[in-house]
Amino acid sequence: MYTYEMLTEQIAELKREYGISVFYFGDSVMGRPLPCLVIPGNRKKLFVNASHHGLEFITSQVLMNFAAEVLARGSYVGATMYLAPMINPDGVNLAQNAINPATFDYKRAVYLNGGSTDFSSGWQSNIRGVDLNHNYPALWGTGALASFAAGYTCPGRTRYSGMYPFSEPESRAVRDLCFERDFDMAIALHSQGEVIYWNFNNLADERAKQIGQRLAAASGYALEEAEGIASTGGFKDWFIQEYRRPAYTVEVGRGKNPLPQEQLPQIQKNVFPLLYEAARLA
Repeated sequence: MYTYEMLTEQIAELKREYGISVFYFGDSVMGRPLPCLVIPGNRKKLFVNASHHGLEFITSQVLMNFAAEVLARGSYVGATMYLAPMINPDGVNLAQNAINPATFDYKRAVYLNGGSTDFSSGWQSNIRGVDLNHNYPALWGTGALASFAAGYTCPGRTRYSGMYPFSEPESRAVRDLCFERDFDMAIALHSQGEVIYWNFNNLADERAKQIGQRLAAASGYALEEAEGIASTGGFKDWFIQEYRRPAYTVEVGRGKNPLPQEQLPQIQKNVFPLLYEAARLA
């Protein structure tokens, strides 16, 4: 279990112990501030985010524990890192039954979940039933049609692309942060599959592929290209399309979401070297 409240407690600990810089770049549907941690480095800027999806909260733990390790080392050489550990805090809490059942947002989510109060199986969306990683304008229309054809025709647990691109405050906040900070490289942590997706619509260049190969070697994960319904509308897709710079979706661990806590040490063993390598290559 790793809720938004646990995240904020861990951030407070890092601020007390190391004085880490933290700012908030937007709010969720329910008004939860979206934090971004900054680890100073060279002039290059690496953006890493986690938990676009409700049941993938283990990725938030991975990113926060990575920040703690970097700070504990006391020295760091690489790109300045911007770490956004929880893009979808409402969805994360909902998936763990940590939302006040008296709220309108919870009652609406129950309706979108077919009347069930069990959100622990399959809930990837935000509290309004929009899959944030299908809400970016990267072949969004194609992705929306594919989702519709696959049966995802309305708000619900997963795959629904929203009424239009950037319809959700969380995805808009990510967009605005990227516009403001002008990142050189981006990584989105997801689960699961132990794979790294590096391309979108043949827009990524040879350098992006070579960096992806280095990330694969550092982590032991496979380097692949996404296909089908998973290949459009995501953050990585939009970043590549918008900036023509390297961006990667890293699918950590294996199994069914939410991944068990027992996998956390192995995931960190794979992902921490990948993040250090990304910071060197950004």
